[in-house]
Amino acid sequence: FKLDCPKIDEVRICPNHIQPSKLSESVNLLIHGGISKQERKIILRENTEFLFPVREPISRFESWYRHQSPYNCKGKCREKRKARINPNSFQRRFWFNCFPQLD
Repeated sequence: FKLDCPKIDEVRICPNHIQPSKLSESVNLLIHGGISKQERKIILRENTEFLFPVREPISRFESWYRHQSPYNCKGKCREKRKARINPNSFQRRFWFNCFPQLD
């Protein structure tokens, strides 16, 4: 971090810079999205502690649902195809049997 901001009463005031926290300093890997099985094995072998931040879990689920839903997809849709191919698939049960709409 570049600390070229002014000191006021011996405290740096940096409105455009985020100061690292103790937590952020201890993080050695950040993953967003899916990882391969091989990557997962390496990560599990080399790490013993994990942090799973959950921001507003209900609105995050709603956003995921709307993004992934076969009712909202345009053109090719992986979730819809999986549900059509296998009537016992997770996709069929989740999207069509359990949660056809989000209320």
